[in-house]
Amino acid sequence: MATLGKIRSKGPLIVIVVGAALLAFIAGDAFNGMSAVNRSAEVGEIYGEKLSALEYQQMVEEYTDVIEFTQGTNLTDEQATLLRDQVWQNYVNNQIVAHEAERLGLTVSDAELQSILTEGTHPILRQTPFINEKTGLFDKDALQKFLTEYEKLDRNQIPAEYQEQYDRLYNYWMHQERTLRQSRLAEKYQQLISGSVLSNKLELEANFANRSNTADFQIAAIPYSTLPDSVVNVSDAELKALYDQKKENYRQWVETRDIQYISVPVKASAEDRAAIEKEVQEAQALLEKGGDYKTIVMDAESETNFYNLYQTKASLPRDVQDRLTTATAGQTVPTYYNSLDNTFNTFTYLGSTTQADSIKFRQIPVSRATLEEAQKVADSIYTALQGGAQFADMVKKYGGIEEGQWLTSANYENAPMLDATSEQLFSTVFNMNSGEIRNLEIPGGRLIVQVQEKRAPVEKYKVALVKRTATFSKETYSQAYNKLSAFLSQNSTLEQFTANAAKSGFLLQRRDALYSNEYYIGRLQGSHEALRWAFEAEVGDISPLYECGANDHLLVLALTGINPEGYLPFEKVKEQLRPEAIREKKAEHIMADIRKANPATMAACQNISGVQTDSLLHVNFSMPAYVSLTRSSEPVLSAYAQTATQGKLTAPVKGNGGVYLLSLVEKEKTAEKYDANAERQRLRSQQMQAVSRFMQDLLIQSEVKDKRYLYF
Repeated sequence: MATLGKIRSKGPLIVIVVGAALLAFIAGDAFNGMSAVNRSAEVGEIYGEKLSALEYQQMVEEYTDVIEFTQGTNLTDEQATLLRDQVWQNYVNNQIVAHEAERLGLTVSDAELQSILTEGTHPILRQTPFINEKTGLFDKDALQKFLTEYEKLDRNQIPAEYQEQYDRLYNYWMHQERTLRQSRLAEKYQQLISGSVLSNKLELEANFANRSNTADFQIAAIPYSTLPDSVVNVSDAELKALYDQKKENYRQWVETRDIQYISVPVKASAEDRAAIEKEVQEAQALLEKGGDYKTIVMDAESETNFYNLYQTKASLPRDVQDRLTTATAGQTVPTYYNSLDNTFNTFTYLGSTTQADSIKFRQIPVSRATLEEAQKVADSIYTALQGGAQFADMVKKYGGIEEGQWLTSANYENAPMLDATSEQLFSTVFNMNSGEIRNLEIPGGRLIVQVQEKRAPVEKYKVALVKRTATFSKETYSQAYNKLSAFLSQNSTLEQFTANAAKSGFLLQRRDALYSNEYYIGRLQGSHEALRWAFEAEVGDISPLYECGANDHLLVLALTGINPEGYLPFEKVKEQLRPEAIREKKAEHIMADIRKANPATMAACQNISGVQTDSLLHVNFSMPAYVSLTRSSEPVLSAYAQTATQGKLTAPVKGNGGVYLLSLVEKEKTAEKYDANAERQRLRSQQMQAVSRFMQDLLIQSEVKDKRYLYF
């Protein structure tokens, strides 16, 4: 019970239960969404082993529950999308490691896992609620205590919501234990691979020298930007030669698609804005009369809820905060427009009070076969506590949470919604005195609550706020929809679509090499159906009209190309290569000018057209030099920290941002002393980064196929 109490300290029990209910609703909706497809359909494949849609969905839901259980809040749509990708990536990585580990005979035994738990220092363990409050470290005994409690749980004696929390915590730990085992196996495999990379004495000394030997230069730079692009001509043959040289950069391991699309954001018309402003003004009149503020706010279709609770000023919208500085208690602020969130607003300032921002409380839930029996038992407990009985003794006898748990204003201020019971619970405990005990009626039973401590008194405010976004009406949306529909009906071919979009007032956008795992078109949420269409269509097809975003965007696209797995063709990428080819040509032009001038000193460099001079200090071989004159990183210049000769101008050096000539001013050695062990550790870190890239090769060999776009 104590461990569960620590989890619940992140929010009151009733709020967590509401969160769980929302999660169940979301999960149920997700499964309902799959009902139209075969749940055994494949969403992916690795090493020839297929992953079904149902298996993937179960992994997503499990991980979602873990994250939401830890954070105490539901995920946004964007967070849920990122989580789905994380689940897929974890699955692929774990399958690769497991495949390679099996070939090598690597395993993680139960004894090894127990050793990790006993040591308690693994990062995964520090993220769990089983933490010793004194040491801040993982507490194996706390974990074992919870597992024992869970095993002996008498589900007939505790409320259903407590059972649900026990189940969620148990499932959470099962997920973390499995993750811990997978993580340890990956660590062992990586250690085995990295152990094959060794450093000898010469390498250590060279690495130290590259870092500790620095050089100061005078530099003459001729930036490429000093020459207009028109002075050079790049032929297709030269671009093709550059393509052949860099072909590996344009290799795709999966098929991609090229599209052009029209995305139309639907915005409120002047008439729409006026209508919403009028409705808010009508709500203002009702607020001024007073009465049932909850109903007034709800009937006004406000994007905020009204609860009979005091809130900290920081939790209120910024526009409300600003107006509270001049408002008086009982005043209704006239309707105003806030451009920062595009809303019309009015509110009644109902008053303020000084109240604790955080309280520490403990509780004894009482649930019996009937409400009458629960009330009788609760009254008995309450009477005993009032008569001097110890709370700890009552917990041992009736169950509950002996250890105090902290509750803050943010627990209700950040809650997406509160029911009447939650509102009552918050209002009660924040208005109780330290040491006070209450016998509260809750759904299904009673709750004995004692406030132990109150901290951080702050000024809090009670506000009945009506906030309405200035959004479009159905008529405005229909006009936008009909306009785009008419365009599609009149431009049904790819040629017509691309040629007439601008003429019809639509912005035509282009996206090449679209991947199936991107979820969205043009970062537009709710466009997954359009993405799916793109990977099922044929070149030249025009899509249906999709309603996307928060039902405030219209989208239509055309498929202009299919790029099979392999190398992107030259014609697709030649324009990407052109800037580099132009830079190469400019470098040749500049270096020819330098050869004509044939400067022997830095002073002689001043005669070269476009030259700029500066100092370049503390250059070493271990990191790229940054040249402010060209605003570019130049790794090639770092090599001269070791090789330049004092008093001698270097040959022209072709860099990323220009052509350079260097003159060594001075070589220095840092005060750092050579330490072989420290150098080995530093080099080891660099090697580990290089070794980690081998996962990409294993990924290619595993022949991963990602078909999630078909169903998710």
